[in-house]
Amino acid sequence: MIAYSPYLILLLPLFAAVLIRLFLHPFPRVSTATSITACLLSFVGSLLLLGSGTPTGGVAAPPVPWIEFAGLKANFGLVADPLARMMAALVTGVALLVQIYSVGYVAKDPSRSRFFAELSLFVFSMLGIVFADNLVTMFIFWELVGLSSYLLIGFWFDRPAAGAAANKAFLVNRIGDFGFILGILGTWSLFGTIGFADLPSRASAGAAGWAVTAVGLGLFCGCLGKSAQFPLHVWLPDSMEGPTPVSSLLHAATMVVAGVYMLIRVLPVLELSQVTMTTIAWIGGIMTLLPALIACQQNDIKRILAYSTLSEIAYMVMAVGLGVPGPAMYHLMTHAFFKCLLFLASDR
Repeated sequence: MIAYSPYLILLLPLFAAVLIRLFLHPFPRVSTATSITACLLSFVGSLLLLGSGTPTGGVAAPPVPWIEFAGLKANFGLVADPLARMMAALVTGVALLVQIYSVGYVAKDPSRSRFFAELSLFVFSMLGIVFADNLVTMFIFWELVGLSSYLLIGFWFDRPAAGAAANKAFLVNRIGDFGFILGILGTWSLFGTIGFADLPSRASAGAAGWAVTAVGLGLFCGCLGKSAQFPLHVWLPDSMEGPTPVSSLLHAATMVVAGVYMLIRVLPVLELSQVTMTTIAWIGGIMTLLPALIACQQNDIKRILAYSTLSEIAYMVMAVGLGVPGPAMYHLMTHAFFKCLLFLASDR
């Protein structure tokens, strides 16, 4: 049963989102309860999964055959190693608290059923990134997170500023995702695999040269967009046009840290090129200071917190570039809680 638990944790929020949109939309209270219950069950499942396995081992969910073409084999498989287990508990825990807070926040909003359906879809998408065992599966959920954030940032689509912010976030992320998919294709071409479990052994075979640097920088492009690092950082401050719980969820333990999580997954490839690692470290270092300077002339507390997020994520990116993913994940966990609370406390 434990082997299938990642599938259950992943699919519960999707089930809630589909149920709300197709059947429960006219009943806001039932929709709210359904979304929160699904997130609660996923959180409990994540905690149980966190306590299973060993500190160094993981729980491998049985893969489902998916793509096999010209030497490319990509099963739809989920991995529950210690890194994924910790992230799943973090994502579902923060999402649960945000959903509970949202009950009062959108109590008088006529579209609150849609709000909770989109929150559930977002949690499903983020959990897919966390549990994905290969780059193709991760990219599918990567795009679903982009769609979910677009819907949530533009939740009040009747406001021109909200619609513009959602479009900006969506388009800027597509730029980073283009580089990401080139990096995925390059990884398959150079190493003959896209599975995270196989990358360390394939990378140790000794690939080097400009091609490895290009692949590493392509993968890093995905982080530039999703984690809002220079020069693709411009969408994050405008995302404040969405509801405050959305800002809290995006900036705490979900969308903006997805890029850092991805970098840690592909670190064996990145470490093959000193140019790639140096570039990641320098961009992270620059972004620890640049948003702080920009925030000095802001007068809106939520935008100031958004620029703070840019700096905090930059510390994680810089740590990965320096080859120390442990401190990056530690800061990711602490940042999830204090930034979530800061956003919720900033609500006017």
